[in-house]
Amino acid sequence: GGGGGGGGGTCRTLVFDPILSAMEKEVLERGFEFTSIGANERGKRTVQAPTVFYMPHCGRGMYNNVIWANWGANLGRIAVVGNSLSSYAEGGKSNPSVSAAIASIIAASPHVKETRIPDADADKELRYVFNDTSFHTFSRLPKDKPPPPELKKVDDDSKTGGRTDEII
Repeated sequence: GGGGGGGGGTCRTLVFDPILSAMEKEVLERGFEFTSIGANERGKRTVQAPTVFYMPHCGRGMYNNVIWANWGANLGRIAVVGNSLSSYAEGGKSNPSVSAAIASIIAASPHVKETRIPDADADKELRYVFNDTSFHTFSRLPKDKPPPPELKKVDDDSKTGGRTDEII
């Protein structure tokens, strides 16, 4: 087969977006051989192979969950295309409630390489499509490296401080 599914069994593309319609899922699955993730995992997918998470403009809790779910040896297997994690980490340092909500992002800061994706300045309609978007890769941590003490599983509601205006 062709498409995003890889066909040869070496690469598969999983997709989840809470607003995908049944028709959109069918097009992705049949036309591109993508596999739809049936439930909202809130970014808590542990990877077993190199994986790119394409997450532009997701809430900070989603990025935090991806890092938390893959802490340790798996951290080096993930790449994230999304909001600038360094911006989140810097902003969280001065605000204790934000800092607690993004503990994984802050803990991963020394292990991330962030490459900013330039804004499409030439095209006024696309100027803000990729604003604050970066490509992030992470160092592989030793399998037995324990997470920092502040990095613990946090219930979904507490990731946003009980707020419901941030989707995770």
